[in-house]
Amino acid sequence: MESLLDGYEQIEKKLNYTFRDKSFMLQAFSHESFTANDICPNYDSLDFVGDGIINYLLCRHLFREAGGQFSANEIEFFTNTLKSNCCFATVSIRHGIHNFFRLMDTKLNGSLASFVKFVQKNQCQPINDVMINIMRRDIEFICETRPKSAIAELSGMDHEAYFSKPETIGPGKIMVQVILPNYENQTFSSISRDPNLAKWGAAKSALLQLKKQFNEYVPYKSNEFIK
Repeated sequence: MESLLDGYEQIEKKLNYTFRDKSFMLQAFSHESFTANDICPNYDSLDFVGDGIINYLLCRHLFREAGGQFSANEIEFFTNTLKSNCCFATVSIRHGIHNFFRLMDTKLNGSLASFVKFVQKNQCQPINDVMINIMRRDIEFICETRPKSAIAELSGMDHEAYFSKPETIGPGKIMVQVILPNYENQTFSSISRDPNLAKWGAAKSALLQLKKQFNEYVPYKSNEFIK
């Protein structure tokens, strides 16, 4: 295990936490393609439990910090924003945690490298204990700006806007369209592996176009993690 965890003391230093059972740390960084790890399972088996714990920690912190200024819907949206894959990926890159992922998948490794370059180039601003400490900057950003979801913001601009049912157009490709009756029935579409992401993408595309028409500045790249 020591050879597989070489250099991982830096992770404990960043988290300000020492793992009593180092196999959990190894598991958390092992992709299913990392066959060199024959000591413990890959991180897939931690996914469900991890999501539950992170959701609780973020909700608790937002509820306590807000002092009642956020509604239940806002806390739910802020929590979902902070625990999104894109936000986690950006936090990981900021702290250098991505350098410790273990995988043997050339395609995935290329995608990871491309995303790291994108974040570093555009200086994306994404948004207990260990989780709160490494995400404090992101939580403060969310609380200060109180962003709306793209879908909610679009509904405010066109209350008659409606989304099509998710349509599978290929392996891992789901398309969702949004139609805007109050804007000459303009139609925008988005394709993703996940129907919710496709719906968000369609709403985001519509917002970008409408705000361009009204000459409003849209910080698309810097706020792309907000879903």
